[in-house]
Amino acid sequence: MPRFIPRLLRALEHARSRPPRFTRRPPTPLVADKRVFTRPQEVDISPHGRSQSILLDRKAVRLIYRHARYQPTKSLAPEVRVSKARWRAKQAFGRAPAGVLPREMTQEERSYHANPYLRMLGSPLRQCFHTGWLLPREMLIRMTTMILPDSRPGKLRYAFLPNGLEHPRFTRFQGGRSSYVLCHQPVIEYVRDRGSYKRFSPDGGATTMHPLIAQQIGHILRVRVLQELQLLSGARSRRPALSLLRMRPRSLWSLR
Repeated sequence: MPRFIPRLLRALEHARSRPPRFTRRPPTPLVADKRVFTRPQEVDISPHGRSQSILLDRKAVRLIYRHARYQPTKSLAPEVRVSKARWRAKQAFGRAPAGVLPREMTQEERSYHANPYLRMLGSPLRQCFHTGWLLPREMLIRMTTMILPDSRPGKLRYAFLPNGLEHPRFTRFQGGRSSYVLCHQPVIEYVRDRGSYKRFSPDGGATTMHPLIAQQIGHILRVRVLQELQLLSGARSRRPALSLLRMRPRSLWSLR
């Protein structure tokens, strides 16, 4: 031990006198992307006309492997008007696939796009937590458990409130875990009185739902109508020659 300490001190002194050396890790080798995005040639797996097994046919085996790695990509949804400048900006920021532009809608697709009822039915499906029905999202109310502003740091209070009903141009969307309930006033009042919303409470069922929740949802939906009219008025002022309003067909009068 007495001999080891002087040697250790000399080694430390020698290490201090030398300039620091930074060891650089070797670069990680890039793994080649083996996915295939172009549809490969079809493989004839029929045994007719073959003098040997298909496993001995190198070309067929290579095509089979390419089919296994083939990943079909979805084409972009058509748009009413395609702006190349806007899509190039999206591609520059990585928000759209490079080198691909969507196509413009046909006349038939534009008629479908202009039908509000078809657009409601075409929205993503969500499940009502009260009835268990799978319905389009536009027919449901999105509900979220939120922290009340008068909560104390040590004792948080939660409320079950609607979320995402207003237009995102006017109100910032609040993400997080949400649930959906049928857009029907008796259903909302029944959920409030029964207390079935407490299953989503993060504090063991102490979440509240105020008695005027149905009136609040109705008010927000009316505000959404005014917001849509404001956006429609702005689009009409920018393009006066554009006809944005149309008469409701007689075949749709019975739909409410």
